[in-house]
Amino acid sequence: MRRSCAIGAAILVGAIGIGLALLNRLAGGEEGIGSADGPPEPIEGAGKKPSPPAPESKATSTGNGPKATASMTKAELYEIASGLGIKGRSSMNKTQLLQAIQATS
Repeated sequence: MRRSCAIGAAILVGAIGIGLALLNRLAGGEEGIGSADGPPEPIEGAGKKPSPPAPESKATSTGNGPKATASMTKAELYEIASGLGIKGRSSMNKTQLLQAIQATS
């Protein structure tokens, strides 16, 4: 029984030593485990969620300005209409806003 405890303790001490060496290396301490070039370079885009694909629908170009689509919210269409100076936009529904924006292109 004592022999198995001594072996287990030796394994535990070795694992702790390796763990401490790895932590020291990650913290920028002494070199020991891994590359001698320092910490690895961060990977570009790592940890970022990919952008969702743009919805495919009929788009209305307003010259070089924004494009109005049927998939946009009423608030988004209202902002475009506001930027275009469309009169009566505050009383328009979503379909009317889209049609008014299309008419200005």
